[in-house]
Amino acid sequence: KRLVTIHELMKTNVDSAFKVLSQMNVNDFETEHDRAYYAYNYTVALDWLNAYSANDSLIKIALDYYGEHGDSAMKAKVYYYAADVYEDAGDRQQAILYYNKAQEVTPMDSVALKAHIYSSLAFMQNNDNHNDETLGLYDKVKKYAKEAGDNHLVADAEIQQGWNRLNEGEYDLAIKHYEEALRVSKANSFDYLMFSILNKLACCYTRKKENSIAMSYAKEATKYVETSMDKKKINETLCNIYINTKQWDEADSCLIAEKLDTTDLAYKVIFYDVLSLIKYGKGDYKIAWEIEKRHTVCLDSFHKKIAKNNSAEFQKKYDSTKVKLENSELKLKSQSQKMVIIYLVLVFLLCGMVVSYFIYNKSKRDKAKIQAKDEVIAEMVVTLQEEVNEKHLIREELADKEALIEENKRKVFELS
Repeated sequence: KRLVTIHELMKTNVDSAFKVLSQMNVNDFETEHDRAYYAYNYTVALDWLNAYSANDSLIKIALDYYGEHGDSAMKAKVYYYAADVYEDAGDRQQAILYYNKAQEVTPMDSVALKAHIYSSLAFMQNNDNHNDETLGLYDKVKKYAKEAGDNHLVADAEIQQGWNRLNEGEYDLAIKHYEEALRVSKANSFDYLMFSILNKLACCYTRKKENSIAMSYAKEATKYVETSMDKKKINETLCNIYINTKQWDEADSCLIAEKLDTTDLAYKVIFYDVLSLIKYGKGDYKIAWEIEKRHTVCLDSFHKKIAKNNSAEFQKKYDSTKVKLENSELKLKSQSQKMVIIYLVLVFLLCGMVVSYFIYNKSKRDKAKIQAKDEVIAEMVVTLQEEVNEKHLIREELADKEALIEENKRKVFELS
């Protein structure tokens, strides 16, 4: 009776239910049924709390009992959670065995459980690179998840199928899956899925070289960045878009934003590969050559041969560019010498023009002064002439008066 109550509590408060279960022990129960039911509930609680356990001792109790006494629905649940335990323990063979057993006995009306079983099987097949089988299993996941109304599982299945198509180079099919996942996520406000979907859509369009569409999805994805890993992924996507569009400086800035994890060989290989490509695109052939040599060290024999060829090409490009640069420098030096001579000639001419200008201005000013003096002298001459004329008139008047006086004197004398 207590276990039934705890099982109901798990549906609303799994933390509290697990706390109660943790205070119990399988040996506290007298009947085989109760011990099996306790073992089952404890395993379910661990799974729901993502507290993974590699210990199969409890689930074996449930398997032994329900394998013989349980109905098909209960058997399916026990098999499913047993498979989860073995998957957590890394025993893939046992995990697949029990997932298959679970899907064989699951009642047709248990569509939610069927969806989860096929989802787990698809995930495991995906890790084994069984692409066709994986895609078929995810189709079943979507079928049963839609019947169960589990839209999250529908969106997740679309995302996984998109990822498979993307890896196979089937970009148009990948886009269809991601767009459907985007539609379901928007309709159900699954914001936690938005970054992954938008970033993958940007990746698909980047691979198709449809860079403007890729950039629009990438910019929308940045709105949903939450973790440092998200930031790293979106930088990688933007970097690839900028490489496609030959915007080397922008691509370089995106890559610089990443910190090279020297412990992760796979990431280091990708980092060096992209960085050498960017430097080559920017024309920094020497740096590209040096980075490609580092890249070569990280590779296996097959890829090392390719990288060595790239390195040789970068070196050749650098050497040819170096010769061109040296020739350009000599040419530039010669041109510089000519320019210096021309500059000196121009300076000399300019100085001559300045001196001539000052001489011209001085002569012009002197001429103006002389002209002004001449005008003054002319005025003075005119004034003096006028004064002389005036004095001459006065003298004539005085002479006339003296002559008149003398005449008067003479007449007086005659009269007297």
